[in-house]
Amino acid sequence: MKANITLLLAALVAIASLAQTSPDTIKVINDPKRVVISELNDTATVNIIARDKGKYYGYEYKVYNDGMNSVKSSNRIHYSIPGCFNDTSASKHEIFMSDLRIGWGKAGIDLDGASVKRVDELGVLNFVGYGYKFTPRSRISIGVGANYRRYVLQKGLSFTRTDAGGVAVDAFPAEASHSSSHIGVWQITFPLMYRRQFANRTILKLGAVLNWNCHASIINSYKLGDTRHYDTTTPLMQRKLSVDFMAAYGWRGIGLYFNYSPMSLLKKNFGPDINHAWTAGLVIGL
Repeated sequence: MKANITLLLAALVAIASLAQTSPDTIKVINDPKRVVISELNDTATVNIIARDKGKYYGYEYKVYNDGMNSVKSSNRIHYSIPGCFNDTSASKHEIFMSDLRIGWGKAGIDLDGASVKRVDELGVLNFVGYGYKFTPRSRISIGVGANYRRYVLQKGLSFTRTDAGGVAVDAFPAEASHSSSHIGVWQITFPLMYRRQFANRTILKLGAVLNWNCHASIINSYKLGDTRHYDTTTPLMQRKLSVDFMAAYGWRGIGLYFNYSPMSLLKKNFGPDINHAWTAGLVIGL
């Protein structure tokens, strides 16, 4: 604010000096965002971009000499360009696409001798999102997206499907090589997020994500002799709805995210309790 006042005082001094008279008009500019002072030949100009009642406008004050007299002119221009001035546009309502995520993590499993080696994740949090800006740089939003997450079992063990549709853990045949086993889950995501953009263009996001786990399958891959086997088993008794908690931080739309899912993957009594999954990774389009 002190810097803006200093610039305005310097502008008034320059204009008054050029006009050789005291200014007869005082303009009060509230919430200035940008001040540009220029002097060319016999013309002094002050350009100010400011915000008033949720809308941006430009104000230009000019003093020049037409050869005989000092002439003063002013002009006010309204702006309504979304995304201008560091994403602090006047519109309170936004439709957007955001958050391409790729991450890796871990999960727990309550089964002795077994562990989830890795959790992989790829998705778009908001294919379509609606946001409401309650300040120029703060937004709360809801949306819909899609995500694929897979739970990779430790080497040598495989997920299998029981007759009741549950999940069990067994060993691959002793002669099998190059084996891997995972449960893949397709999710439709419904995020509720708070987004804050700071003056240095860094962005913070916090929120919760409701997941509809619409499809899950077991995918086993192994080699017996010279033959490669790929087995896919579906459907499974996965939990249909789950809730995740997500945080992300970045600069100019690119950053890092952390996602935590406290709920179990499978319904109760339909397999080992695979829970407390977390993933972290890269996010684009914050």
